[in-house]
Amino acid sequence: MVSEAVYLTEDRPEEVTEFWEREYPDIGTVGEKIEVIRQTVLKLKGHFTLKKSGWLEGYYLPMEEALKTLREKYSNEAEAQGVFDAFGKEIEFYKSFSDYYGYEFFIMQK
Repeated sequence: MVSEAVYLTEDRPEEVTEFWEREYPDIGTVGEKIEVIRQTVLKLKGHFTLKKSGWLEGYYLPMEEALKTLREKYSNEAEAQGVFDAFGKEIEFYKSFSDYYGYEFFIMQK
């Protein structure tokens, strides 16, 4: 089983495409990733998209809470604040554009 960042739609805002071209140029649609799997010795047994609630409740919302504490703890460290800002932007980007990308889990068998 592997997870992979994927586009959830063929049509998406240019801002989403630009973001992912910078962050992870190998992103593709679910269909494109299935085609890659079909070209290997592996058999695709199934796949599913991680629900938005998984991203938010399991990852981004706890991160937002942690960032509040970390921002205060490292308030005098500009480099740390820059990292925290980047995480904050990533969270807001997901909240704005989660209809267009996500994580797909692919279950395969040799």
